[in-house]
Amino acid sequence: MARDDYFVLVYKLLKILYLTLKSGKAVTSDELKELSEGIPLDYWEYILKSLYEEGYVTGVISVNTLSGSSIKVTNLQITPKGIEYLQDNSKMQKAAEFVKNLPQWISLIAKFA
Repeated sequence: MARDDYFVLVYKLLKILYLTLKSGKAVTSDELKELSEGIPLDYWEYILKSLYEEGYVTGVISVNTLSGSSIKVTNLQITPKGIEYLQDNSKMQKAAEFVKNLPQWISLIAKFA
């Protein structure tokens, strides 16, 4: 599993959103930017839009622009369905194991614990 694998990125994002929810904080745009660093914008937007459409997160709005469609993110939060997906999905467990081996991501996640 690569660090830019869909399930790895989904795991990281949902984990951070869950930890921020539990701590009473909100994820910042800088933290989202750090998480998406090195990932093509279209891919990152696809992930966020997919998570929203599946009901795992709130705060993603589709926006039509002159160059096509995009998204706007405001107050991104995990939903109860997203928490359940994070904890019960076997692919999420594999992604969690992969992430545990990446010290840079653990430090990012640890900021929210």
